[in-house]
Amino acid sequence: MNGKARFTYGDVVTIAGDPHNKPALLKQESICGISSIASEEGSLKFCAPLGSTVYLVEFSNGSTVEVPESAIRLSP
Repeated sequence: MNGKARFTYGDVVTIAGDPHNKPALLKQESICGISSIASEEGSLKFCAPLGSTVYLVEFSNGSTVEVPESAIRLSP
């Protein structure tokens, strides 16, 4: 990963909006994985530059979604 991730494993976060232009999810869930964008394909998928941090966020039902750092906020 390039740079330092703003969030870490187990942080409870709010997804501010879907990275694929779907309606906002506005869920409070937890970080369960951290990676960085390593290809042009990933950059296009997440609308973020190469090297940007991407988080794997787990929902209460056990499902997960990858979300770019720009779409995540730490829950109060």
